[in-house]
Order: sequence, then structure tokens, then C-alpha cells
Amino acid sequence: MNKTQQNVTFKIDSSMEKIYYYVPFTVPENTEVLQMDYVVNKKNKLDVALVGADGNQVGAAGQKVTHITVSERYASLGYYPITPMPGTWQILIGVSQCLRPETVTFVMTFTEKETRWLKGDTHIHTHHSDGLYTPKKVHRLAVKKGFDYAIFTDHNNNMRGHFEPFFHRNMLAINGQELTSFNGHVNLWGIKNPVDLPFGFNTLEEYRKIAAEARERGCTMSINHLTCKNCGWRFWQDDETDPAKKTLPTDLDFDSCEVWNGPMRIDNVTAVQWWHQQLLKGWRLPAVGGSDYHQNYVGVNLLGSPTTYIYAHSNTTEDVLEALKSGRSFITHSPTSTQMYLTVDGKMPGESTVWHSGCEGKLKLIKPKKGHRLLVYNNDTVVLDTKLPGKKEAEYTFALPEKGFVRAEIRYHYNIVIKTIYKRVVALLMPKDVGQPIPEFYWALTNPVWME
Repeated sequence: MNKTQQNVTFKIDSSMEKIYYYVPFTVPENTEVLQMDYVVNKKNKLDVALVGADGNQVGAAGQKVTHITVSERYASLGYYPITPMPGTWQILIGVSQCLRPETVTFVMTFTEKETRWLKGDTHIHTHHSDGLYTPKKVHRLAVKKGFDYAIFTDHNNNMRGHFEPFFHRNMLAINGQELTSFNGHVNLWGIKNPVDLPFGFNTLEEYRKIAAEARERGCTMSINHLTCKNCGWRFWQDDETDPAKKTLPTDLDFDSCEVWNGPMRIDNVTAVQWWHQQLLKGWRLPAVGGSDYHQNYVGVNLLGSPTTYIYAHSNTTEDVLEALKSGRSFITHSPTSTQMYLTVDGKMPGESTVWHSGCEGKLKLIKPKKGHRLLVYNNDTVVLDTKLPGKKEAEYTFALPEKGFVRAEIRYHYNIVIKTIYKRVVALLMPKDVGQPIPEFYWALTNPVWME
């Protein structure tokens, strides 16, 4: 990422003791991380703080901290984790002691926002709802997974965000809450206090009131596991018995749909089929995946199963959520599994291009698994169906005969051992699926590129 520096000098002598000074400097546009470093003679003591472009104090740690970082995902002791606002900032300097005159140089380093691929999990629980572990432990596990972002979504509260926020230089922790009732679950992302209304909605009209409050506060909203047999969405517009063909009320407003919830199972296959039908109807509804992580099972860490990769303008809450809402993303089995990079005329999932005669799509796969099945859809037509090689990378080009959309997915079959384990898990946790044929499951899938 691009970095620029700015040196700010400040001369001190004994006559300046016990006086505060404000020294200006400029934070450039599109700054993601601000760092300030300075060294002071041991005989001198300075109390230092930062004041933002809005005139509010960003932090203060006295004489203790001489290497200061300010960003949304991490800030030094005594400083708020925020995205540095562009404009004129000030170094607040209190000359506590000056026994030797000197010129102090404050080295300001600005890391510019850079559009890049980020990976993370959109659906995580802690012990503040029905998760087993503390926010501190779950945060540590997420960092260990190599996530760039993680959205914490305890049921009907955000106590973690209020009282146990944790920060890391490499991972952004985003506020969230899973609005949970007997009639459906919806993730509310990005706001520390998304709603004050009680969660227990019995009617669609009661849900609408809660959703309106969340919208007014700026929440990004994603409907969760809507075709789940145990805790799916209950308010449908029709009496269709096939869950993949059900229709939501037209006035329900969601930014995305969680089509892949936790480990792959039949309900997720149905959710993807439902989502595909919405795309065919012209609803540009982005798909997301979330592990719905609660705890490890028999030593297996399911955090990040699945993982959602996004193409974001920066690693800040605003830009991560904008990428999820735009559908610039793909979902994959885990943080280390197959990556899918789909383009049409340079446009990626979530973006639009103009369809033309001879229009082609391109797909690059990183770490494809041998024997998995790749399918590419141009609307409802499969334009590519092939078995994957066991290579580090694979690239494909395919014709797109129709305007509309193109998306790609990778499927696979469980082997005999995994089928046996799956049947035991189903009997324990998903009894309604007992005896159901085990379908091809999804290993990874992209959002669509739209062609107008």
C-alpha cells in the first residue's frame, strides 16, 4: 500500500514549560492508517495528544507512547480506533519539562486506502449469546485464521461491541447483532447499537418496525439461513411448498442473503437454489456466507466455514460493508480453500458491463481441488461444466450468449467416510434431513457479473 510522510518540527526551551501548544499537520484524503513517531531527549518531557480535523481529541497517552497508530482496526494505547478523517489535524503538546533546548521532529506516516481482496466471516457468536467462548478468545481465533475482517453477531445484543471490543493491526472487528426470533433471523451489521426495540416479533408488521429502526440507524441488513428447516424465514408471500420457489413480500428490504450458513448441508443447497431464482427474476441480491460460529466440535474449529472474500476499497467498516452490499465477493469452504476470480470485460462480481456479440467471461481459480466440478451459469444456461485439475491455478474462458448475468460455482460429493460422519451429525442436529439423499454440495461460488 502507498505510504507518504510528513515531518512536523517543534522547538522547545525552558520558557515553554507548563504551557500547551497546538501544532497543525494535514491528513490526506483516503488515509486508512495514520502513524506518528517522535523521539525526545531524556532530560525533556512532553505530554502529547492528537486532535482530529473536527476539533475533537482522538487520543492521549501523555509521555508514555511515542509510536502512535490510529486506524479503525487498531489504535495505540490511549487512542480511539477510527478511520483518520482528512483535513487539518493538530498535535497537542504540553511541555512538562525542558532541561535541554531541542527541536523535536514528529514523523507522520499516512497509509493510503487501497482496493484489495479481503477475507473474513460475517456471522460469529460469543458467550454473550449462545456461543461458548469469550469475545477475547473468539477474536484471537479469528486473527489466527488469517481473517482481514470479522463481524460479531450475537443474538439480540451487541454486548461485545459495547463492553469487550478487541483490536488487532491486521484484522478489523465489526459491530453486529443477529436479530433472532421464532419467525426468522436477520444480521444487522455496522452499528454499535442497531436497535432499541425488543426483538420478539410475532408479525410481519412488527418486524417492519424493527427493520425501519435499524435502517434509520444505518445498519446493513442480511437475511440469514432463510430456507433452514429449523430456524428459517417464516413470512412468505405465497403458500409454495418447495422452499426454493418461495417468494418474499416485495417490500422487504435486505442488502444481502446468507445462502451458505455454517458447514455445507441440504438447507444451504436449497438456499442457493432460491437465490438463483431471485437472480433470474432480476433481483440483484448479493449472496454472503457466514460460519454462524458458536464453538469447536470434537476439536474441529468451524470458524470461517465458510469464508466470504470481498473486493473492498479499504479495510474499514464502511468499505467492507459496501463491498458486501455490492456483491463484489465470492464464498468458499474455508480461509485456505479454493479462490474464484470471475470477470467479464474487466468487470467483477457485483459490477455491470454491456453485453455484446462475442462476449466472453474469464475465471481464475487458485488452489482448485482435483475432481471437483466447476459450473458456470449464463442466466439459467450452463455454459461450462468441467472437472477440475489438481493444480495450483487454473484458468477458463467461456462464451456468454445472453445478456443478464454470469456466475460460477464449484460442487463436490462427500466421500464414504464423510458421508458416514454427515449422517450421524444429521441424526443429532438435523433430524428432518434423516433419510434425504445427499446431494452435490457447494465448495465455492461467486456472486454474478451483470450484463446489460
